[in-house]
Amino acid sequence: VITYDLHAGQIAGFFDNKCPLDNLYNEIYFIKYINELIITENRGNDIIIVAPDEGGMKTATRIANKLNCEVASIYKQRERANEVATMKLMGEVTNKIAIIVDDMIDTGGTLAKAAEALKEHGARNVYAYATHAIFSGKAAENLEASVIDEIIVTDSIPLCEKMQKVSKVKQLTLSDMLAETIRRISNEESISAMFDY
Repeated sequence: VITYDLHAGQIAGFFDNKCPLDNLYNEIYFIKYINELIITENRGNDIIIVAPDEGGMKTATRIANKLNCEVASIYKQRERANEVATMKLMGEVTNKIAIIVDDMIDTGGTLAKAAEALKEHGARNVYAYATHAIFSGKAAENLEASVIDEIIVTDSIPLCEKMQKVSKVKQLTLSDMLAETIRRISNEESISAMFDY
């Protein structure tokens, strides 16, 4: 079984002793995109990677270390699904280009609020990166009206027609990584070696 960016790493445990599972990470695509299209246009020390919640800190820190930049986090408490009661920023984003990194975007409401919080704390620009573009409910309206400059997602889930019209959304393909993974499995080569930056 080949998966992309499991929402919880513990899910892999359900496959123990049943069949091999390889959970792939798309960070290499995002890091390349950030390096080529954001850092080249701005000074590197203006970038800050933002974890949208406590669970995303590990990924955000890993990406920040690869980009040699700072990391911040947003602490949020939910009253119910897709509804945030409180949101607090931990970190300094004044005059920085804030890049929110997450594994998925659902309705986009929480992401839009997080972007507003970053702007209110002085962020110059806000970008969002996520593997899985679920985009349910009023995602198109929420994201189009948000203060986010650009939303980068992968093609792990096809964009519906409505989301294809949202000008802020850009999509990266995972096809090269999937093809290389299949080739390596077929030839009994290392999968983890693909992620050596």
